[in-house]
Amino acid sequence: MHVRRPSFRSSFSVFVNEIHDNIAKQTLVLPAGAVGKTLGGTPITARNANGAVFVATATNPVLARVNFDNARIVGVEHTVDWRPSQRWSAGTRRTGATRTRTSIRNFFLNGATARGWVGVGPDGVIGTADDRR
Repeated sequence: MHVRRPSFRSSFSVFVNEIHDNIAKQTLVLPAGAVGKTLGGTPITARNANGAVFVATATNPVLARVNFDNARIVGVEHTVDWRPSQRWSAGTRRTGATRTRTSIRNFFLNGATARGWVGVGPDGVIGTADDRR
């Protein structure tokens, strides 16, 4: 939907994107015995109890980019441009989509945690008062 006037323009769109074989980053989990072997010529220096592996060049676990899943994104896009006079103008650009509790949780556990933006505190349990924010 579009509205156009000499001093005002607005558009509103609804979209559905279907992505097949979506590329996702996941912690690389390897079996016991992985320490000492190499990944792309870089030695694996540690492995935690969950199987996540580490290399000396990073403090976070190794991430693998994999064709993991299919995704369907439904959302809206809206713009407004207003020119009340020759010297003044105002405008917006906004895109929105639905988010579920699971998608928000996955972002924080798989995205923000891997980037070091958030993390578990000294108790080692996520979702408690001592978490790093």
